[in-house]
Amino acid sequence: QQFQNIWLKVLQKKEIVVINDLDKLVIQLRRLGNNINQLTKLANGRVITCVELEGVKRELSKIWQSLNSLITR
Repeated sequence: QQFQNIWLKVLQKKEIVVINDLDKLVIQLRRLGNNINQLTKLANGRVITCVELEGVKRELSKIWQSLNSLITR
């Protein structure tokens, strides 16, 4: 699938962007997202009391949107 997308971009004369270590960044973002979800579940279940995470979730969403825009160029 990935090679098909690359060839389609080549044939359409679109710019191909190579981002080194993007896979490592995505893995770290997924782990961060998982940790936030776990903390949220614990807080909702009254197991822990924690600080407001909405700001963190918004920033994480912005990062994902930026990554998606880079990937789908």
